[in-house]
Amino acid sequence: MATYKNKHKRKSNDKFLSYVLIGFAITFFVILISMVLFNTFDKSLDYDSFDTVDDYSEITLQNEDEYLVYWYSETCPACTTIKEKVLEFSDSNNAGIKVYF
Repeated sequence: MATYKNKHKRKSNDKFLSYVLIGFAITFFVILISMVLFNTFDKSLDYDSFDTVDDYSEITLQNEDEYLVYWYSETCPACTTIKEKVLEFSDSNNAGIKVYF
């Protein structure tokens, strides 16, 4: 009789562990899919939304008399900190100065 209870208890524990693991897996995939969808439909400004200067020699070849060139790095902590402000300025600056990235 004792062995039947032990086997039943072990099966019960195995089922519980399986349910917990399945729950974690489902939660993980829901969060992952949510992040992908959020990034896909996010309409915030990004560096790719603006004109770029890909090579240093292109700086002097622009048609405007006055323009700014903003050098940045995706891994630079200071660039990351001011990214939103720089992009907002580039999108709607009152002076009408063109900004290249």
